[in-house]
Amino acid sequence: MDNSSQQKQLKSEKAFFYGWFVAIACFITLIISGITYYCFGVFFKPLQDEFGWDRALTSSAYTIFLLVYAASSYIVGGLADRYGPRLVLAGGALLLSGGFALCSQIHSIGDFYLFLALAGFGQGTLWSPPLATLQRWFVKRRGLMLGITTSGVGVGMLIIIPILSRVISAYGWRLAFISLGVGSFFFLILCSIVMVASPERKGLHPYGWQEEREPAVELGVGQHKLQRALQWRTGEAVRTKAFFMVAVLFIGLMISINLIGAHFVRFAIDIGIEPTMAAGAFGVIGGVSILGKIVMGGTAERIHWNWSLGICCFAAAVVIPSLLAVRSLWMIYVCAAFYGFFYGGTIPLVPGLTGYLFGIRSLSELIGIVSGIGISVGSLGPIIAGLIFDKTGSYAVSFVLAAGTLVLAGILAILVRSPQKASSGK
Repeated sequence: MDNSSQQKQLKSEKAFFYGWFVAIACFITLIISGITYYCFGVFFKPLQDEFGWDRALTSSAYTIFLLVYAASSYIVGGLADRYGPRLVLAGGALLLSGGFALCSQIHSIGDFYLFLALAGFGQGTLWSPPLATLQRWFVKRRGLMLGITTSGVGVGMLIIIPILSRVISAYGWRLAFISLGVGSFFFLILCSIVMVASPERKGLHPYGWQEEREPAVELGVGQHKLQRALQWRTGEAVRTKAFFMVAVLFIGLMISINLIGAHFVRFAIDIGIEPTMAAGAFGVIGGVSILGKIVMGGTAERIHWNWSLGICCFAAAVVIPSLLAVRSLWMIYVCAAFYGFFYGGTIPLVPGLTGYLFGIRSLSELIGIVSGIGISVGSLGPIIAGLIFDKTGSYAVSFVLAAGTLVLAGILAILVRSPQKASSGK
């Protein structure tokens, strides 16, 4: 590299490194992702009241959304690696917003399946492309940046989902769906304009690029860096034991996260919490998850990625069964806060661990495959909980199941190690 290129990079980092704009766009994208992924809970009871659906049938619509989201994740990750995140995100904005806006016109469960499926396909563009793009822009402080960016999910849960609940109470669920669709489209289009696939596209280097020259350290020792010396192709990575373990641990995470996400508000209402306060408690999960993402994302750079993830899984597993003892508003808010911190901590650690293990060459696609596998199997969580409740009248078995899958995820997180590559050929 010549001196002029180095001076350009140093000047850009001191003045206004464009990667910060990319990070802001990723953050806003993840806010929208958090809203659209977790909003189902506040629509649950209004839809039941209007159509008379039982919990299994109502939950099945969310399962459809998650299954299509999973399928989309397989596709859009590879597309983003090949064509960049800008076009992919713009297309996703159209599908996601259109699907949710059309949900305002449903009159049967079939309508709801169709329109949520459309939204689910768009949802797949909001996870792996921005997180992979962010990791291309930042070498230094990658874990912290992932934590800050993914905290956008919590911001959406904390602020917007309670607002949606109030819109539903004041104006009805149909207008709430329209507002969700229109707002999502506006902000996602703005983010897609800002999103640039890599710093090289603008003649820059990643933030902290000088550290690439330092030798990589073993997983769990010292400061963690992406293994740029080992750039794995998708076909190579998916055949490793490490990839299998990451995929299975994400399945465990998503079964639990989706189950709680779909049924938490309904559970709170069942124990006597007023609906808007129940939505507020769910917002607390999102709000405290912001702290969890930032703290645990930053921690992973200094200690073990795998130990950080394992701690979060085990702690969240302890909290979930504790919900069964909740009998008052303050108790559910306390449980929501503890769960939110440790659930939130898992969110940046899985894509960060994936990037550490396999490099950035095919990172969007790899994150997309891991997400697709995890979400597709994890989509069974909400409907299983609905079926169990319809049979038993209780969430006890479902919450124990959710805790068990988190324990499995935590064990795998601790055991996973860097794969060995026979050759470092490009």
